[in-house]
Amino acid sequence: MPNLLDPETLQEFTFNQAGTVGMPLPGTIIKIVEPESLQELPVGEDGLILIGGGTSYERLFECTRKKQQK
Repeated sequence: MPNLLDPETLQEFTFNQAGTVGMPLPGTIIKIVEPESLQELPVGEDGLILIGGGTSYERLFECTRKKQQK
């Protein structure tokens, strides 16, 4: 993905930072929550990562099932 400019600050958004895994696919929902209460936490807080959406793991499970059936 090409780098983009933040329209408010004109700072460059960089999507290829070392130590990261990149941007989520469209339709992916990511939340950081408090592990016991599952309450969403403010940006910058440590917590449990919840990932959801139509692309999350469904195909992985299908491939695993097909391999087990062989």
